[in-house]
Amino acid sequence: MGVAPRSQHRTCISGLACSFHIEGVWLATGDVVAVFDTCGFAASRYSATMTALVDNSSTTGGNSTVGNAFFGAIVQPGSSLALSGGQYRLCWCQGSMLNCLGAQDFNADFGMLTVVGPSPLEQMRTCVAGQACAFDGIGGQDLGTTASFVVLDTCGSSPSAPFMPNVITHDGRSLPLSSFTMNEFSVTPVAAGQYSLCWCPRPSFENVSMMNFSLDQPCLLEDYTVVAGTLSIIGPSPLQATRTCISGQACAIHGLTGAGAYHLTPGDQLLMLDTCGNWDGLLSRAARGPIPAQTALVFSSGVIFSWLHAPSTAGGSYRMCWCAVGFVCNVASHFRVDVGELFILGPSPLSQDRTCISGRTCEVEGLQMFPPESNSNASSQENASLSVMVLDTCGTFSLPARLAPAGFADAGGLLLSERVSSAGGVYRLCWCGLAPCEKATDFQVDAGQLMLLGPDPLQQQSTCVSGQSCTLYFSSSTITLAEMSAHASAYIYDVCPPRRPPTPVAGADIPLHQGVPAVLTAAGGIYRICWCTAMDGRTCAPADYTVDVGELVLIGPSPLSQTQTCLGGLACRFHDLEGLFLQPRDQLMLLDTCGKTAYVHEAALLQPPDTQANSTNTPIPVTISALSSIMHVTGAGGQYRLCWCAATFECNLPESFKVDVGLLHLRAPSLAGRTCVSGRLCELEEVFQVSFGGAGGSVLILETCGLASTVPGIGDSVWSSGSSDKYISSAGGIYRLCWCADLGENMSLPADCNLPSSFDTDLGSLMVVGPAPLEQYRTCTAGQECKLSPLQGYFQTTDDSFGILAILETCASVTSTAILALSSNLNQSRSLSLFDWDATAENATPSRWLDEGGLFRLCWCSNAQDCSSLADFRTDVGELLVVGPSPSLQLRTCVSGQVCSFEGVTGFGLSSSYHISKIRIYQDGATSHDIRIWELYYSESSSGPWTKAFNGAAAPGVGEQEFGGWSPSARPYWRLVVLQTYSGQEPRLREVQFVAQGDEVVRFRQGQGIVSASGLVYSSGGVSYSASKLIDGKLDDASRWIPTGLPAAYNSWEVVFDLRGEDAFIVMETCGTGAMVDGFPGAGLADAVTSTGAKVSWGSSVAVTAKGGLYQLCWCARGASCVDPVQDFQLSIGSLSVAGPYFNEATCISGESCTVEALRGQDLEETDLLMILDTCGGDISMGSLLPEVASLQAVTVIEANE
Repeated sequence: MGVAPRSQHRTCISGLACSFHIEGVWLATGDVVAVFDTCGFAASRYSATMTALVDNSSTTGGNSTVGNAFFGAIVQPGSSLALSGGQYRLCWCQGSMLNCLGAQDFNADFGMLTVVGPSPLEQMRTCVAGQACAFDGIGGQDLGTTASFVVLDTCGSSPSAPFMPNVITHDGRSLPLSSFTMNEFSVTPVAAGQYSLCWCPRPSFENVSMMNFSLDQPCLLEDYTVVAGTLSIIGPSPLQATRTCISGQACAIHGLTGAGAYHLTPGDQLLMLDTCGNWDGLLSRAARGPIPAQTALVFSSGVIFSWLHAPSTAGGSYRMCWCAVGFVCNVASHFRVDVGELFILGPSPLSQDRTCISGRTCEVEGLQMFPPESNSNASSQENASLSVMVLDTCGTFSLPARLAPAGFADAGGLLLSERVSSAGGVYRLCWCGLAPCEKATDFQVDAGQLMLLGPDPLQQQSTCVSGQSCTLYFSSSTITLAEMSAHASAYIYDVCPPRRPPTPVAGADIPLHQGVPAVLTAAGGIYRICWCTAMDGRTCAPADYTVDVGELVLIGPSPLSQTQTCLGGLACRFHDLEGLFLQPRDQLMLLDTCGKTAYVHEAALLQPPDTQANSTNTPIPVTISALSSIMHVTGAGGQYRLCWCAATFECNLPESFKVDVGLLHLRAPSLAGRTCVSGRLCELEEVFQVSFGGAGGSVLILETCGLASTVPGIGDSVWSSGSSDKYISSAGGIYRLCWCADLGENMSLPADCNLPSSFDTDLGSLMVVGPAPLEQYRTCTAGQECKLSPLQGYFQTTDDSFGILAILETCASVTSTAILALSSNLNQSRSLSLFDWDATAENATPSRWLDEGGLFRLCWCSNAQDCSSLADFRTDVGELLVVGPSPSLQLRTCVSGQVCSFEGVTGFGLSSSYHISKIRIYQDGATSHDIRIWELYYSESSSGPWTKAFNGAAAPGVGEQEFGGWSPSARPYWRLVVLQTYSGQEPRLREVQFVAQGDEVVRFRQGQGIVSASGLVYSSGGVSYSASKLIDGKLDDASRWIPTGLPAAYNSWEVVFDLRGEDAFIVMETCGTGAMVDGFPGAGLADAVTSTGAKVSWGSSVAVTAKGGLYQLCWCARGASCVDPVQDFQLSIGSLSVAGPYFNEATCISGESCTVEALRGQDLEETDLLMILDTCGGDISMGSLLPEVASLQAVTVIEANE
């Protein structure tokens, strides 16, 4: 009796209840089957009693209980099989004979039990949170390719899944199962700890039918009941930590822990991100790239993470993201484990930009913070606002000069400075969140930029010369050139900001604007340039000029209170003149008022010792040596101003001596100063009465007493007590009253006083009011309104005007027909217009034309009250050239049907096309704007194409520069291109002259001559500096071309000139009416004017077909457009007679004699011929030729063949 056979093989699945059939003889229900590694040894792995005895004999064919002899039994355990996978021995114990308790009771080995499942059941695996989880294969018995594992806290319990997805899959479809991977484990939030590896009991594919399982049935979490082992996950736990740091401060994260024995270790890193594993979200909030925190210390209570460098990050909520030591932790995507939330206290966002203006109070909107301060939390808001410092670089000691640390303003504003005076530029708004916020290194957080509008740098140095034009330029990286020119200005102070009350430097008490010349007459010295702008809409008061732009070195004498005393007529020593950078050849002039040409009293003059008295029509400046100069001082006694002019400038006129150095006390008689007016009676009776007591003596007016240098307009006329009144017509200026004594009582003019050299005693000066010099030339065009530029000279400021001009053939000639040139404006500021003789400036409109070309004299008289007669205009100032034909009744004849041309048109200044051979350039004189490299082109069209004529290189400084060398060209359009100035700034040219062959300067009509120019037109003080200033014939300061509105690096400034200039002629019924004459080629406009206007032609091949008649020949001056018959051709130079028939009509009858009565025409002759044609000038179709007619009263037409 017992189990039989002894080689039975059964299979069970670990984790499931195991029952199987056992064969044997006389088996009983008390028998026990146990599972051993070896029967009879050690303890059993598993045991179960037999139930449900079965008769397996072939005779019974079913269950039987007969005779208690059974051939089989069912092992039916009561619980699942808790064995690891493997092969075990089936061992039997007879329950009726033995206790079946010890191993020795199970000696009967009757076969093998195969347990399908993992083996062993204590397999240990480890993964790291945030990293890929893959491990070696899980061993077992008969595990198929469909074996499935999961990770649970407790196997067989679905609520215990610590994370999802948690299914472990093997990496192949072959056996054995070599490796497993947890899908998406690296991106799955999982807390560190120990978890169970759980297996779902399922048979292998070949045992499915035996075990009554279907592979289509998926394993639910509760089906994973078999504990295959343990999965240890290394990482932080729990994952809901919350910490707080301050932006810009060292940040340490305390108390982060792992799970159980799996502590966090040194070398682990934390990274602050918006989303763990994703860097993109942080880029807009971090001041620089994320910096991982390193573990510094490990305690049983957790670890401390700290940042080696203080993170400068926008305030806000971030995630703490973990990466384990030993793995690649280089980029944000490696930091996948979200440990919890990190609050950063600080400004949010970091791009909070603000703008201030240098020189003004810098109060801006307060910074936005995280967490936002409530309105009630005023102290917190104030502390946050006060924790701001403006630096060049946050965290670095780079405090901008003169920009104070932050203050607090009302209504949440941020007061950065009561009056900021730093250089313009872009600075950083730096925040500090942890007291004490005192040093620049405490302000690590870059919260945004402060755009400071102002000049930069602040070390700009300028040099000017006292008494000369001074132009300042302020560079800035935050203000455009146009804004700087429109809104900014500067004052010259001793210190910026100015002392209270602000007092500008004497002689420099005007605001200076960008690029606008101004004359400073302050004492030489080093001053501060104090800047202010009105860009915020507020005007700049003197106290607002607080920004110290830099240094102004003003060359000139200093102080301006240097006093000198001299005795008239004696040598006077001028000791060292004190000042800054004075030169040995600097010059002084004695004037009543420095820089003025009009004198209230007489000007004293300096002259070297051992010379004759110095007296010219213009006071002579004298060189002052570096050590001292000895000079004679002559003139009326009194007080004079010592007026200075720098040696590097033109010091020829009193206007150049603007700097008042101090006072000269001249101890001398104050009697002799006299004033006369050119063209008027000069009365010197008082000189004789006072100087000589009414007794003899003679006076001669000279430029220098004792020298034979008579004055033009005065000559050798001698004044005496008996003849003390004489008319003079000299140029305005200052002359000397020179005396010669009589030798005899009855001799009115002794022989000694016949020569100018005898008049060597200087009685004083005579100022002659009038134009100077007397060679002033003007030009007008016949038929056009004529405006004359003002005269130069010496004029009294008390008069209402500079005087009156009369245009005469001979000055003071009563036989001349006069035209007046008047201006009601003071000295030389506006041009003169022409009026009829009986007009005045108050009641006339300037409309007078000069009707024909000619040469006239410009005759001057002092004022309207004293100039009622032509004889009063005695002073001949110069010549007026009226360009135009002359006479105005020139007669010419053409013949209808013939080519028309004629010669001998006479006039003044008539000309054909200009053949340009040279160009003259007049520089600004300020080196920074003087042109250096330039090119000249010409073209037939104003839009090109252009042919280069010349490459030029100009020298700096004022004065004329002439260039030439190209083949003279008559092209009508010329283009001047400036490629470079001496400083790279915009050019400022005063004048450009084009010179034709024969040294004739091109004449431009007013308002014409400029086609186009680069840039915008700069304006200042109501004056526009357009390109038309280049051809206005003036060289004063207001006559310049200044382009603006172009980039700083621009290098192609250009002006296009229109030089179309030949005289033009046209035939009309009446000039200026537009009544054209049919039959002239080119609508009556002559196509060639040659030989300086003497020859006029309507072509060489086309005949004139106009009807006979008397027409007007109309003229247009060169330089005009000459296209509008009404506006441009108003002046008739005479008549053009076209010889030929008028329009005649006649009727004849075929076959009868034909007589044409009274054929009418202009200048017809008896020898003229007629032909009858279909079209005149065409082929002969029929006709008759009359070779000769006896009378023009009747013409007989006969057949042509007769």
